[in-house]
Amino acid sequence: MILFLICSCSLVPVRPKAPEIAPGAEARFSEIEALNRGLTSFKGVGTLRLLRPAGPQTVRAAWIAKMPDSLRLELLGPAGTPLASLAAEGPRLDVYLHDRDKRYRGRSEDDGLKAAIGVGLKAEEIVALLGGRIFVHDFRRALLRGRLLVLEDDRGRVVQTVGPFDDEGGDRVVERFDPEGNLRYRIRLESYRSVDGYSVPGVLRVFARGQEMVRLSVDRFWANPEVDRAAFELNLNGPTGGKGH
Repeated sequence: MILFLICSCSLVPVRPKAPEIAPGAEARFSEIEALNRGLTSFKGVGTLRLLRPAGPQTVRAAWIAKMPDSLRLELLGPAGTPLASLAAEGPRLDVYLHDRDKRYRGRSEDDGLKAAIGVGLKAEEIVALLGGRIFVHDFRRALLRGRLLVLEDDRGRVVQTVGPFDDEGGDRVVERFDPEGNLRYRIRLESYRSVDGYSVPGVLRVFARGQEMVRLSVDRFWANPEVDRAAFELNLNGPTGGKGH
């Protein structure tokens, strides 16, 4: 009977504690949650500058996204030649590098988009940032340090920072750290503009390993277009490997 009770108790799930939010940080979370509320899908075109081992490369980019984690990204050369195709939906990620004839199928984890843009980002992070939102990672406590929102894990290690926050708004900076406290990436969201009542960044700059790795300049942005789910599927089995359905 005692053994039964011990076993029964061990099967009771342990509920995680609610995050601790320090005074003042709650208002910042409310601001983040209110960013572009109502934006469910979007399309965009722009210019993408990539830092490659052979040197910087500037390409044209076109994307379709649906909140929270569906993304289709096409990278094109100067003459419109396809360079890379990427499709992500939930945990699924497919990438085809046309210029190298390489296929990648996996999960959109922290290193998922590295094959296409050289920086480890989840699809849902990219979707949020392109849509003028901030993706908030799991955290245990939140506090304010000056104008910076700091998120820590249960061991007091910083996992993410967001800022600056001020009355005038303006550019944002998002930083993500690994479990050892090393900076994984820093993203600057600049040149915000209003599109159909939504505030979206005109420039996204991604820094990693001490240098700027990616710069995206958004030329055009369409809010809440009709989006077919097939846009987020990529056929990797065909002769070219990169044509969508």
